[in-house]
Amino acid sequence: MSRVAPRMLALAALLLLAVVAARGAVSYTLNPLRLGGNTRPTTPPPTLSTNPAPQQQGGPVTYLILLLGVIGLLLSVAAVVSLVTLIRHRQRVRAIVAPQGHDQDGEGAFGPVAPLVLAGRQAVIRLRRREGGPPSDRVIAAWLSLEQAATETGTERQPHETPTEFVGSVLAGHDVDPAALEDLRRLYGRARFGREGVMTDADADAAGDALDRIIADLEATR
Repeated sequence: MSRVAPRMLALAALLLLAVVAARGAVSYTLNPLRLGGNTRPTTPPPTLSTNPAPQQQGGPVTYLILLLGVIGLLLSVAAVVSLVTLIRHRQRVRAIVAPQGHDQDGEGAFGPVAPLVLAGRQAVIRLRRREGGPPSDRVIAAWLSLEQAATETGTERQPHETPTEFVGSVLAGHDVDPAALEDLRRLYGRARFGREGVMTDADADAAGDALDRIIADLEATR
């Protein structure tokens, strides 16, 4: 936007200058010269008129339309630039979230737990890089990614189970480390239901360690 706006403003200024120049144009008229025998001319000698010829004057409505047109053009350019920026941003986000090629190849190798393995790997990476906001948000996001992945394993959720209980039962059914599962579930509970700011980077790192052990156990089940 910073590069396009000055050019459009310069174009608007040129248009306005053109209108002003057209209004200030000066015309000259020359009266015809009559020739007759010895008679004296009955018409005055040619004179140079400096009075401007009548011009069609643009009223306030004309200038208002011109101004609105320039503003509309600038807004259109701004909208296009904003749309392009938004599309590029979404493409970058998708590139970060999308699984890498080797993860997609490993999906068949891990069988029904593949969604949990892939989601867990990505969550561990984000926790290690400390991406996604404060520690509590990162821990919550990691657990929610497991909840989503658990629904893709084909395991049926029982009516009495909460989403948290469902994830726990799915993971426990694949012989993951009970201590690691309990650590991750406890840290998720603190992050979601605890006071704001109670979670630290060390807590988020601990959640990453617990999740890493869980993923290792899931990978060992193939």
